[in-house]
Amino acid sequence: MSKYLLWMMGIMAGSCVVAAGPASAQMQPQAAQPQQSEAASRRIQLMDEINTVQERASELQQQIDTIARQAQEQNPEMQQLHADLMALYEKKLAEYGYPSEAEIQKLRDMQQRLQTPEAGEMDEAERQQLTQQFNAEVAKLQQSQESALMDAAVQAAQQAFEQARSKAMSEVNPEAQTLEREFQTVQNKLEQLRQQLQQVLQTPQQ
Repeated sequence: MSKYLLWMMGIMAGSCVVAAGPASAQMQPQAAQPQQSEAASRRIQLMDEINTVQERASELQQQIDTIARQAQEQNPEMQQLHADLMALYEKKLAEYGYPSEAEIQKLRDMQQRLQTPEAGEMDEAERQQLTQQFNAEVAKLQQSQESALMDAAVQAAQQAFEQARSKAMSEVNPEAQTLEREFQTVQNKLEQLRQQLQQVLQTPQQ
């Protein structure tokens, strides 16, 4: 699936809508200390790596966004293809059942109601029913987005836009494609590090 359309989908989805004292420390098994220390050290190391990689990803994203913005401003063909793509995508969203603005506002109201302190005072059956209704509506919204993204006409328009975008960006900055490849590599690395950190956090201490 296109990275650009995934980004675009995210924007549209966003419109809608976790001391022991010295004596007790001495009683702990000595063998456990090195394991806990090693786990804590690994967590710190992974978090430091994630921060470093995240910073690089942000730097690359800013550079790419700047180049893309300049390319679109200087390229009428790209502007038109982008406008056509957005119009087609919104048309397909409607065809695949994307909720109206009024329906999205209802979702916002439901979400706010579930997140307010008063939600804890709801009858359990009422709260469960509202939660299920909210989840079902969000699932429908996401399904309509996925269907629109996978539509053959949208895919074709997206390909045409991507080609024009790549060409226009390279004209603005010959290093554009190199930056995009590095950004993808950094994103993959970031995902790997996050998975490793999650595994460390889920590993029970002995």
